[in-house]
Order: sequence, then structure tokens, then C-alpha cells
Amino acid sequence: MRRNLHIKLVLIMVLLIVSLMVVVGAFLMNSVTGYYINDFYQQIADAFGPDNADFVRNLQTATPDEEDGAAMVQEVLSAYAGILGVDRRNRNFFVLDGSTGRCLGGSAVPPEGGVTVTPNISTALLGTPGFDSSVTADYMDAAIPITRDGHSYIVYILDSRETARSLNAEMFSLIMEALALGLIISVLLSFLLSKTMVDPLQRLTDGIEQVARGISPGSWKSPPAMRSASSPRVSTPWPSSWKPISPSWKRPNSSARILWPMCPTSCAPL
Repeated sequence: MRRNLHIKLVLIMVLLIVSLMVVVGAFLMNSVTGYYINDFYQQIADAFGPDNADFVRNLQTATPDEEDGAAMVQEVLSAYAGILGVDRRNRNFFVLDGSTGRCLGGSAVPPEGGVTVTPNISTALLGTPGFDSSVTADYMDAAIPITRDGHSYIVYILDSRETARSLNAEMFSLIMEALALGLIISVLLSFLLSKTMVDPLQRLTDGIEQVARGISPGSWKSPPAMRSASSPRVSTPWPSSWKPISPSWKRPNSSARILWPMCPTSCAPL
């Protein structure tokens, strides 16, 4: 019984710890991913917001005798890379043609075949800033259309989400370590709980089995059988507090009969 209960307690504790860590881990990892996504788009929105009017003005205003508008846009973006969070490692910017989406320059070498046209780039080609995000995507991007000296361009910011992935990996390893420690603690607690719970139940079960077999639990023993000197039959000694019952006599009309009162069978005359 103890072994069965111990196994059940171990399974219950293990399932409880595993389910708890899975729920907590999924919540934490989704929260980290959501935080980086929100922070990215908030930073880009602030960079092109009214607080940075000089930055937007420099992107849209052409200089005298300007020959390559895309190169000037790239130069302005390089000067304001700090407010965009561009580190040229995990986050880069690209200057795209506002009509075709062709890459005209950027802070990094564009991939072979050019920049992949994402839903945000498609939105920017229609003249609307693209700030859509997806939790399942392995990147974050934003596309903002601008007009400079009569030419339309798209400022495209691409983040590889490497920072969020590395943080999630570290968090996952910590969750696994906590899960292993929790499993060890649950096994130890199951030993203590099984001992605390099984001992009283075992004593109760033994007592019920004794009662079912007709044995009173405890140290009381039945008195030994004794033989009467006048009869070979076995008689049982009764407690001293039991006083004998005097028989009642009754003489009927026809003949005398002795009627014994109701008493245990051992009181019947031998």
C-alpha cells in the first residue's frame, strides 16, 4: 500500500511541477517576444514622430544641386541611426525605390536577389506606412514612404530578432534547470507525504480487518472456557456484576410447569 501511494504521489507532484513550469515558461517567453516587438515599433514611430521633426525634414528636403537622392537619404539615415536603433548587426536600414521596391542602398549589403518584399513593403508601396507585426515571424520590419525632390522612396528598417531569440534561449535553459530542481524536490516531498499519510491509514486498515475477522482491536482477550464440576459440558464464567435471575413459578390448572425467563442460552438448565 505504501509503495502504491508513494508512486501516485510522485506522479502527482511531477505532473504538477511540469505543468506549472510549462505554463510559466510559455508565458514568460511570449511576454519577452511581445515586449521586443512593441519596443521596436514604438521606437520607429517615435523616430518619425513630431518630436523628431528635424530628422523627417532632412529626409524630405533636397539639398541644392543634389544628384542622387537615394544616397542623401542613406546619409541622413546613417546620421540618425541612434534614434532608429540601428546597430548594423541585428538591425539595419535600407533605402528602396518607392515605385518598384528595388533596393537602392542601406547600412548593410542587401541579400542576394534584393530585399524580400514583405507585407509592410507592399503597404508602403501604396503610400501608407507599414507597421504590421507577426509573433510567428523570425523578423521585425517597418516601411515608411517618403518623398524627396519629387521622387518617392521607402525607408525600410529590418530587425532579425536575434536579441529576443538569445534572451528566450537563456530563459529556456533557466526554466529547464528550475524544472529539474523542482522534480528533485517533488520526489523528496512525496517520500515525506507518503510516510505521513500511509502510517495512519495502515493502522486503520489493520483495525478494520481485525473487526471483520471478529477480533477486537487492542489487547483484550476472551476468557478461557471452564468445565463445571457437576457437568462435563463447558460453561463460560460470567462477570461478577451479572446477578443470577430468579426463576418465576407458575402453576397452571392442569399440571405444574416451570417457565424460565428469557436469558442467554448458557443459563438454560443442564
